[in-house]
Amino acid sequence: MAVLTEKTFPMYHENMDDSKLLWTEKSRRKVLETPIFDVNEIERESTDGRAGTFVEIATPRWINVIPVFTGTDGQRYFVMERQFRHGSQSVTLEFPAGLVEEGEDPREAARRELLEETGIKAGKLTQTGFLNPNSAFMATGGYFYVAEDLEYTGERHFDPNEQIETVTISEAEVFKKLGKGDADNGIMLVSAFLYLRFRGEI
Repeated sequence: MAVLTEKTFPMYHENMDDSKLLWTEKSRRKVLETPIFDVNEIERESTDGRAGTFVEIATPRWINVIPVFTGTDGQRYFVMERQFRHGSQSVTLEFPAGLVEEGEDPREAARRELLEETGIKAGKLTQTGFLNPNSAFMATGGYFYVAEDLEYTGERHFDPNEQIETVTISEAEVFKKLGKGDADNGIMLVSAFLYLRFRGEI
């Protein structure tokens, strides 16, 4: 048994050769279509001749927005949402989010969803990342933004099945809550990580 060192495996770098790891698609067929995702069955072959059948979940792309402002006490605050989620059958605390409509620019989708769900217009909107939540079987991705220079219009327009309570919560309290209780949504943790990187704190 050898001692593990940084030389045991090739050192990662940005321009590594991917060609030996790629699988070639031979066929695909849709096996299920739902209002929020499709399930596809795909036949692929590896560079060393192995073949397999794989399942892919395809959804529209989506956006997450962290609206942040400085309060009268000098602390930073987030605007967040509380709503019932049918997957967990519970009320969750989340950042505003929504789907990118067909042909819509993701940045405009972020502005639209923020306005529709909270009544807030963002004077400044910065993209912090684009991520696939699970690339093992999902063909999708989300755009993440930080919204600043906020203006409250008082006008909200919910989708037919949306029932949302908008709340203000301090940045410090959010980071204590994330990953447990009503703040256990994994996508919110991704948003928070990208926000911290945006702030230069990691």
